[in-house]
Amino acid sequence: MSKNHWFVHRTGRDCAVVAQLKAKGVSFKEDRQKVVLICPLCQTDESSVEAVYTKPTVSNEYGTYKCSRCKGSLGQFLNSLGLKRFMARNVPRIYVTDVPVHELAEAVNDLLASSAYIFRVGKTLYWISEEGAIVALGESDLVLFLSRECQWVKYDARQKSYTATQPPNLLIKTVVNSASHRGVKEILGIARSPYVLSNGFLSMKPGFNANLKILAVFDTKNYLPFACSERLTKEDALEALNFLNEEILRDFPFQEDIDRSAALSAFLTAANRAVIQRAPLFLVAANSMSSGKSVLCRLIGQIATPLPFAEASMPTSQIEMGKTLLSQLQNNSGVVIFDNVIDRFPDYPSLCTCLTQPLFEHRQLHSNTMKQVSTRVTFLASGNFIRPEGDLIRRVLTIQLAADEHPEQRRFYTDIVKYAEQHRPEIVMKAVSITAAFLQSGELISCRSLAGFEEWTERCRKPLIWLGLQDPATRLFVQLKYGDETVWKRYRLLKNLSQKYGDGIFTVKDLCSDSLSVELRDSLIDLELVEQGQINRVKLGRLLGLIADYPIKGLILKRVSNRTEYRVTIFERGALE
Repeated sequence: MSKNHWFVHRTGRDCAVVAQLKAKGVSFKEDRQKVVLICPLCQTDESSVEAVYTKPTVSNEYGTYKCSRCKGSLGQFLNSLGLKRFMARNVPRIYVTDVPVHELAEAVNDLLASSAYIFRVGKTLYWISEEGAIVALGESDLVLFLSRECQWVKYDARQKSYTATQPPNLLIKTVVNSASHRGVKEILGIARSPYVLSNGFLSMKPGFNANLKILAVFDTKNYLPFACSERLTKEDALEALNFLNEEILRDFPFQEDIDRSAALSAFLTAANRAVIQRAPLFLVAANSMSSGKSVLCRLIGQIATPLPFAEASMPTSQIEMGKTLLSQLQNNSGVVIFDNVIDRFPDYPSLCTCLTQPLFEHRQLHSNTMKQVSTRVTFLASGNFIRPEGDLIRRVLTIQLAADEHPEQRRFYTDIVKYAEQHRPEIVMKAVSITAAFLQSGELISCRSLAGFEEWTERCRKPLIWLGLQDPATRLFVQLKYGDETVWKRYRLLKNLSQKYGDGIFTVKDLCSDSLSVELRDSLIDLELVEQGQINRVKLGRLLGLIADYPIKGLILKRVSNRTEYRVTIFERGALE
């Protein structure tokens, strides 16, 4: 605890039993683990026998007492010293009687800040296991933590003495739901393997990095056999690239070389994700089943994390997507996979947020509590004949697989996912060495900018271009070139309206009553504005009101004086009427 709270009694150099023995003037011998003394329970004027009190430890909170003659219990021994059982614990005591809740909350906050396993993501508290699993700290978890870390005491007026108690419910709710956790270490990512610093050197040290706000949870000795020299060269990077290509990716039917490059960038992303603020989602799209798309996703997932991870089906609504993302990210295994996406890949706002923002906030299921989670994980999806829609177009990098006839008969030369699980440290070190070698080289690589993904470009895109591969982001730029299908449909509507009315004014009523060209009617059908051969006036009015005053590929639908009247013009900046 960083602050001296008047109601908190800290343990001194001596444990409670030793301090009491000294206060009573009892003769004893002491070392770090135990105290040897004459047993006060069976001592008489004629005889005495030595007893041993073992001091409290983490696994034995109260200590133990043994006397070979009387077989007295620990409770009897403590009573003989005038101590209650709870007083034997070698932890701070917090006296809750007549203490304002805000002062208690400050003391609890200090306890949380001093813990090596409690962190916060935004305003939400998390507990992290030694394996690197992250779990939101609920009320029950906080009670268990506080009960282990300190002894809670209250004054019992009937007994006229202090007795053991539990942390007050109001205090627990206040701390868990508070938006401020002063001093508690904030984390934005969890590194489950060695990671590359901005200067290109590898960090092989587990623990909390306050500058990067990441927690490294891995066993260094698993990676040391595959660690390269501190100074890496381009030849080292080429050797690592050849290993990934020949040993890991050789059996996948990539449609083009740019898809192989994109898969390699996914490997680099999974290995570097803890130190990258934003990264695209990788969509593995194929032309048939049994093409290896799910296998490739699992393979990337194995690089991202040694922990078990689940593959989720694609939610069918924004509400369900929010719930799914909160659940997946709260259990932060390091990877989120949407397997076998069918028909379409919609741009749910919650998913778009996770791909560009460091934190995602959503209401906890069956409660009114808002939880914040880190989005610094590897996002993956797979499906046949699918493309990202809307705002996902600039957030998703597609890897296309083109299987030959009878793909179900194709076999990998080995169980590649099992191989990756068994050889994960080697694969991870090969991937991070490519990034490290490029950053150490200091060479400048020119490529098209990708707004919002600059750090990802430096660590996962430019290194591959540096080694002679095609730009991994090529398909993303193709997606941006052709844009969202909905945008094109709206553009065709404006273009056909311009051809029909020129600069003239028109209304929804005009469109429903006038003779329309085949092209204009087809554009209305494409936007699902025609039902049973008739234009739906309500839907048409809503659409025109929605897109009015927003430029679409050089054209703009302008409202005239009457809000139900429109005209289509060429968009010019500064021409606001």
